[in-house]
Amino acid sequence: MRSAHRIAAGIALIIPAFLLACCSPATSTVQPSPAPTRSPVAHATIAPTASPTITPTSSPPFWTEWEASAHAQADSPAFRYWDTSVPAQIPADCARCHSTVGFLDFLGADGSPAGLVDGSVEAGSLIDCEACHNPAAEALDSLTMPSGAELSGLGSNTACVLCHQGRTSGADLKDLLKSLAPKAISPGLAFVGVHYGPAGAVLFGSEAGGGYEYPSRAYAGRFQHALGYDTCTGCHDAHALAVNAQACGACHAGIESLAGVQFSLRVSTVDYDGDGDTAEGLAGEIETLQSRLLAAITSNADRFGFPIQYRADQDPFFFDPSGEPYRSWTPFLLQAAYNYQLARMDPGAYAHNPKYIMQLLYDSIQAIGGDHLGLVRP
Repeated sequence: MRSAHRIAAGIALIIPAFLLACCSPATSTVQPSPAPTRSPVAHATIAPTASPTITPTSSPPFWTEWEASAHAQADSPAFRYWDTSVPAQIPADCARCHSTVGFLDFLGADGSPAGLVDGSVEAGSLIDCEACHNPAAEALDSLTMPSGAELSGLGSNTACVLCHQGRTSGADLKDLLKSLAPKAISPGLAFVGVHYGPAGAVLFGSEAGGGYEYPSRAYAGRFQHALGYDTCTGCHDAHALAVNAQACGACHAGIESLAGVQFSLRVSTVDYDGDGDTAEGLAGEIETLQSRLLAAITSNADRFGFPIQYRADQDPFFFDPSGEPYRSWTPFLLQAAYNYQLARMDPGAYAHNPKYIMQLLYDSIQAIGGDHLGLVRP
């Protein structure tokens, strides 16, 4: 049984990780309908104080729900990261998902060309009503993932995936490493991560190519959940962003809370992580596989005589014993570390696409010579 603090941590992480606006690569493109002419509107802004407050100019529908969401958390690093920049501006390639102004610019809803943000944006706006409630956003139905994969037929969930797709892909990693000896240390290598909240990439699995997929291995595509619960807004409230956990109980008996979803939800009695527990939820299976992959990464680095440490709350996450960013990567080690971080960055993977994530974790453990005794590949 997972401890109470792990359950609490899961509840705290799953909603922001899935729904907090994250930067996405500038190469992703969309083709919305011709941008409408719009009158200037007031956005919710961050007050320049230690404890910022949000003051709506009116009381639009669902304001209370939105105000409690991650999109409205003015203290979040997702909106305050650039406070100390001079000037305090969000770079163009980040503004698309960390600012309503930048998102509208990317959509072309401000009258500019769609598909890019024209320049840096003044820090201060959250992800408010107008980000999603405008004709350009409502017309979206397709997008290009960082891997170059084209996804279509997404409907109202397109705007969600635009920001929750990560910034890199397995294809990016393959391009970076293609000319390097797989098991030789390459001093010029640095850690490559997917960025935060890549739930959209995980949901679509191999169709999106978010993970590093090993050659000659087959990987799961989009996770097809029950009808009505196979989209972002099918499970998450569109304004509060919270998961409707009680709805899960209609098919998964006994689930009444998000903690129940995490630690009870499973689709078979297969012991994927080899710990002997066939009743724990898929979140538990994935958590153990993550731990075993991290142990394999550590062991692999030790064999080369260059120890590695992982710090979950500090970019770039992997460090040497002196506290400097790790620089003794082999391509094999970097591929495994990338997949480890992908799984960490989507705590909701157990619901978004558990098969895809477990396949990536299993293959990564095996590829770097980790102990995969007792593990079962989905």
